[in-house]
Amino acid sequence: TTIPERLNGLSKIEEIPNDISRKESKNVLFLNCTMGGSHVSAADALIKYSKKDGPENPYRYHIRSLNVPLDVLLPCDIVHNTLGKVFSYMNTDWLFNKCMTLDHCEIIAFLRKLAGQGKASAESKNAQKALLREAILKENPDLLVMTYTWHAEPICELAQELGIPIMRLGLDFDVSGFKDFVVPRHFKLVTFTDHPKTKATIDGNPEFLTKHVEVAGPPLRPEFMETYTPERIQQIRQERGIADDEKVIFFANGALGIWSKVPEMIAAWKNPGCKIRLIVVCGRNIEFEKDLKVRVVPNIVNKELIKVDIQGFTEAKGMAELMHIAHLFIGKTGGPISSEALHCKTRFLSDETGYRLEWEKFNTQMLIDLQSGDRMTKLNQLIDKIKEQLKLPKPDPKVFPTDEPYSVKYARIMSTLIKEAEQDEETHKKRAEWQKFTEQSKMIAV
Repeated sequence: TTIPERLNGLSKIEEIPNDISRKESKNVLFLNCTMGGSHVSAADALIKYSKKDGPENPYRYHIRSLNVPLDVLLPCDIVHNTLGKVFSYMNTDWLFNKCMTLDHCEIIAFLRKLAGQGKASAESKNAQKALLREAILKENPDLLVMTYTWHAEPICELAQELGIPIMRLGLDFDVSGFKDFVVPRHFKLVTFTDHPKTKATIDGNPEFLTKHVEVAGPPLRPEFMETYTPERIQQIRQERGIADDEKVIFFANGALGIWSKVPEMIAAWKNPGCKIRLIVVCGRNIEFEKDLKVRVVPNIVNKELIKVDIQGFTEAKGMAELMHIAHLFIGKTGGPISSEALHCKTRFLSDETGYRLEWEKFNTQMLIDLQSGDRMTKLNQLIDKIKEQLKLPKPDPKVFPTDEPYSVKYARIMSTLIKEAEQDEETHKKRAEWQKFTEQSKMIAV
């Protein structure tokens, strides 16, 4: 499995123009990983939010990013240290993505258990903090943005020690993972919703919930938040050659493109009362895409009832169009894709025929509770579940905040964290101390 190139692109994104209303510039460092694709898409969304004009965006942001497991913490990677000398590409990131692509999430669950759910030993954590400290100090950030949980503990401790505010994006409906962690003075966990089930997953006392949790809606890429009128949806259908009497089923299994028998089974559709257009996005799994095009599509029997379109990795605009025109989405319930379906009011059939991670199962149950979808646990349930979902009306869940755009909320949280940290004497003192230390280190090096 190759590492997605999108992460590298984050560090090259042009900064906001130096206009009159944004005289002051700030450095924002995104701490990402490429274990799955949702972390990077969320970072992309937030960067685009920071470019919008408005009072919530008073700064010009210099955006940088680190793929923490590979760029910083590779020397501490147990998989790389064990097997990397023989197979140079071997590391936890590679293994995670490989297992995900082959739909063997039980191995990922074992890895997480082996790592203590991200909580390292004191010796290991200190080694991680030393590497992280060096990497962060080089970037001199005014704000840290973290899009994943795996290394949250050492990163949160460092943010507190260095006096840097930190924003943690909660990318699933289950936002647990901060129990017994050092919570930095200027820290915000930003969640999709204030739904009681999500609030119940937040570790910590009521003070943590009051001081450190913000509800901003899902960090959707702007393409998903555009207005899709019936006329626009009809135009997209016409451009794709979709007949008026065809129901659209959209299948995707993440940016990596997890192998699945689902498209092949739908391609055998034989219900005379319903014509189907199945659109399959295979992500970066070229072998999966080729297999479907060569083996499945040419052998469709009931071509008058089912047509199948196969495509590879698809950018945000194309994904948004497909989600808006679809009657039903089928795939794994990652947080971002679940929230995209909810936002677009598209029904969701969760594929739980393989081992699923705890946050994926939680997302599925939320969709069911919101009367927006269902799950299948066996492949022989697929066709009946599809028939059931296609008979139901479009969902209209009231689960995300509607008082103002998500982009405004996220941008305001970013700028507020920076302002409050600058005005806090204790935090400002810590920041000044490590900036002085950094300058002295540079002089010694020269």
